[in-house]
Amino acid sequence: MKRFRLKLWRLWYKLKKSVSKQPIPFQTVFISELPDDLKSEQIYLIGENEYLWSAALLCPCGCNSLIQLNLLPDTEPCWRVEEHFDGTVSLSPSVWSRKGCGSHYFIKYGIIKWHC
Repeated sequence: MKRFRLKLWRLWYKLKKSVSKQPIPFQTVFISELPDDLKSEQIYLIGENEYLWSAALLCPCGCNSLIQLNLLPDTEPCWRVEEHFDGTVSLSPSVWSRKGCGSHYFIKYGIIKWHC
């Protein structure tokens, strides 16, 4: 039932955003292993049950580099994930690709907020 409500929220949220011309948030996908083919505009939270150890996504700049973020608090660097009622997530601190494209952004409620 919880997943059904989450799907309804996502559908309502997408419809609302498309009408208001606001960006559509990244979809959150909970998995136990990183898939071979990642989809753009999805944030993968990797773990089992409530224990998450990694987050992954394709770089939102369009270079499609794989971004993997550690969620284990005992290892540096470490990011925190906050799950929201609407099915989106926020990650902190910001993500800064030091190699390759050099993108720097925040993920708040599934929306990419570019750092200038």
